[in-house]
Amino acid sequence: MYNLRSKGQGSLEMLVSLIGLVILLLGTVNIFIWINQRMVTRQKDYENSRISAGSDTTGNEIQVDESAYPELDVFK
Repeated sequence: MYNLRSKGQGSLEMLVSLIGLVILLLGTVNIFIWINQRMVTRQKDYENSRISAGSDTTGNEIQVDESAYPELDVFK
């Protein structure tokens, strides 16, 4: 005989699984957005430093401030 209690348990397990899957998906998307923003910022800094590196006659390396890069905040 079909038990109504097992139907409720299956629905609850499915709901908990879907909530966990959505949280995992949102965290993954947030990490990929952070990686993309960081790559764009680093590439822009790199391209801007190439002009001064090519025209610098002192031989000093260009210092890049990495604190300006976006920080990873998974819980925003």
